[in-house]
Amino acid sequence: MVVTSTKQSFMTNNKEGNTPKIVYELSGDDLQEFAVTVASQVLSGLTEQLVEMAKPQEEQPQYMSRAEACKFLSRDRSTLWRYEQAGLLHPKKMKKSTFYNRQEVLALIKQI
Repeated sequence: MVVTSTKQSFMTNNKEGNTPKIVYELSGDDLQEFAVTVASQVLSGLTEQLVEMAKPQEEQPQYMSRAEACKFLSRDRSTLWRYEQAGLLHPKKMKKSTFYNRQEVLALIKQI
């Protein structure tokens, strides 16, 4: 694809001063090639995201944060605390953060 500049003008109503505005003329074939290139790049990015989402659970992180567990279980922090007291969850504390084993949380979903 060859793009040539046919006209150049300047915008004057910009707070930052004069910003160059470049206008390009494209043939229909060039525009189609550009659209295919952009679509290909977008699909490539979506494919990578889908592959990441489809990974088996073993490849996902082993622990989830308290906030993630609350959201995943649709419960609040006090409910997680009660699950801990009942021995259903065994949190891991790291500094001021609390994490839960992903497999325990998944098993808990089947119980509740």
